[in-house]
Amino acid sequence: MTSLFSVILVIVMAFSSIGGVTGNLEEPVSFDAKVDVNVEALLAATGEQGEVPEESMKAAKAVEDILGAITLKGFADKESAELDLYAGEDVMLSLGVKNSDTGATFASSMLGKNAVFVSNELIEKVQQQMTSSMAAGSSTDMQAMTEQLQNLDKEQLEKDFKEAGEKMENILAEKLGETETGEFTVDGITFTGKTPVNMTYTEAAEAALNIVKELAAKESVQPIIKAFSQGTDIAAEIDKEIEKLKTQPEEEKPEMQIVFYTNAEQYQYAVIETTQKTAATEETPAKEEKAYFGFGTIDGQGRGHIVITTEKQTMDMTIVTVKAEDGSVEVKLNMTGDDVAADAVCTRDAAGNIDMVENVTTKDTKVKVTVKTEGADTDRTQFALAVFMGDAEKALVSVTGSAGKGGEKVSAYDGDGITVIPFEKLMDGTDTSASTTLQMSMLNGVMQMINTLTKNLPEESASWLSSQLGSMMNPGAAVTEEAPQAEPAVNE
Repeated sequence: MTSLFSVILVIVMAFSSIGGVTGNLEEPVSFDAKVDVNVEALLAATGEQGEVPEESMKAAKAVEDILGAITLKGFADKESAELDLYAGEDVMLSLGVKNSDTGATFASSMLGKNAVFVSNELIEKVQQQMTSSMAAGSSTDMQAMTEQLQNLDKEQLEKDFKEAGEKMENILAEKLGETETGEFTVDGITFTGKTPVNMTYTEAAEAALNIVKELAAKESVQPIIKAFSQGTDIAAEIDKEIEKLKTQPEEEKPEMQIVFYTNAEQYQYAVIETTQKTAATEETPAKEEKAYFGFGTIDGQGRGHIVITTEKQTMDMTIVTVKAEDGSVEVKLNMTGDDVAADAVCTRDAAGNIDMVENVTTKDTKVKVTVKTEGADTDRTQFALAVFMGDAEKALVSVTGSAGKGGEKVSAYDGDGITVIPFEKLMDGTDTSASTTLQMSMLNGVMQMINTLTKNLPEESASWLSSQLGSMMNPGAAVTEEAPQAEPAVNE
C-alpha cells in the first residue's frame, strides 16, 4: 500500500499547486476533451497490410470503441481542482483535491466514501525534500512563478522592450556605412538601397548584452526575472559574458556582416550573416558553420528568413506574417533540412479564432496536423486537433473539446457520509484498519470503473476487454476441453 500512499501524496501536491494558481479565479473554469482513433488509419500506420488478422482487428476496434466512449473533464474554482473520466454519461474515475487553511483533502471515486487529508505542514515538508533532492537550479516553484507573472505590467513592459529595441537601432545607425544605390534582390524581394553596418561581432554582442542588462533592471521586467532566474544575479552573469567576450581570441570569434536593404530611403530589411570556424581535431579538419538571418517588414508583411549550415546539415526556414486592418493575422512557415521538410499556415481572425494546418515530411513518414478553435470571443472556446498519417483522408487521431468559464464538478470530496482519514495516520503504521479500508475501497473502485467502461462499450469490444482483463488477472489459466468419456458397457 505504500505505493498507493505515494501516488496520493503526489496527486495532492500537484492539485494543491493548481488550486493555489486558481485561487484568484472570479468564477469556475473547466475543460472537456475526447480522443478518437480511426481503426483503418491505425492499422495502416502500424504497417498492417493485406488481410488483417482477426485478433488485430478486434484489438484495434476495441481501442477505437474505448476511446470513443471516454471523455476527460477538468474543473477548477477558488478552493478546488479535479479531473474526471467519463464513460458515456457515467463517471468512470474522479480525482479531486480541495484546499483549506489547514491543508488539502484528496478524494476519488476509487476510494468510495473515503477521503485523505494532508496537512500544510506535511505538504511544506515534502516540498522542501523535493527541492533539496534536486540539483540546484533544476526546478522551479510553479505556483510562485505563476504568482510573479501575474504581477506583470504588460503595458509598461511593452514600452520598455520597445525602448530597448530603439537603443539597439540607434547604436547600429551610428555605425552605418555609405549607401549603395541600384537594384538588389534579397530573399525574393527587390530593394533600391544597400547600406552596410561597420560593426564587429564583439561590438554588436557587447552592445546587445549591455542593453539586456539595462532592460533586466527595469521594474516591469522584475516579475519575469524573479520567476525564472532562481536567484541568479542577472547583471553579474551578463558582466561575466562581456568579459569573456573581450578576452576571447579573435580567431575564435565569428565573422559577421550586417546590411540594411531599403526602399524609398527607409530601412525595411536587415540581413545578418555570421561564419564560425570550428577548430580542427585529429579526426576532422577545421570546418565553417554559417548562419544567415534576414528579417523586416515589407508592405505590411513581417518577413523572416533563417539559414543555418553546420558540418552535418543545413536548415532553411522562412516565416511570413501578414496583419490585416481588422486585426486578423496570417502566419506562413516553411522549413527544409537535409532529411526533413515542414510547412505550416496559421490564421487568427479578428475574434481570436485559430485555424492551423501543418505538414511534416521525412524520408520515412508524412504527417499532417490540423488545429482549429472557435468561440474565442465567448466564455468558452471549442477546439479540435487531428493527426493524419501519409495521404490518408481520415485522421489517425483526433481530439475535440472545449475550455473556458463554467462547467460542472463531481466533487468526490463533498457530500454526506464521507470519512476523512489523516495521511499521517496511514503512514505511521499504528492503525492498519484505515489502510485496509482504503485498500478494499480501491479494489471495489477498480471493479466499478471496469464495469462502468464495459457497460458503455459495444458488446463485441466489451467482451474483448473482459477477456483481456481476465487473462491479465489470471495469466496461468488455460481453457481445456474435457475428454469424451467412454460409453458404459451394455450387458446383453
